[in-house]
Amino acid sequence: MLLTASQLTSMTGAVQADARPQWVAALPVTSMGGLNVLVRALAADREPVPVDALGGARPFTSADFAAAVGRARDASTDVRTSLVPAQGARLLGEPAGVEARRGCTRVAAAGAARRPARPAQADARGPPGTSTYGPAEAG
Repeated sequence: MLLTASQLTSMTGAVQADARPQWVAALPVTSMGGLNVLVRALAADREPVPVDALGGARPFTSADFAAAVGRARDASTDVRTSLVPAQGARLLGEPAGVEARRGCTRVAAAGAARRPARPAQADARGPPGTSTYGPAEAG
């Protein structure tokens, strides 16, 4: 299905009109989750802060994510990101990942359903996680 520009920009409706969060891009922008982050960052009039592993040049690591969150926190106290469950699990398995997750004000889980035990574990170690469904499902 081809999505129109208005369908893509309608995704920003979940963000308050006066909010200008800084988004960390941890998913490839060729995926719907990554594109969603890009659209929301641009709607907030900010460029997203990419994780160095973005695009598959190397594996996603807690250290790369922590560095990106640090750069994002230099620009805003409202730092948001979207992760697939495998990335979230990797972060929760390492102290640097847990600390980086705590540096975010919102973490959206995209790309697959979160397992029942994960949301409670994740929420205990940082900001609330939100299961999201993107334009691939909502179009």
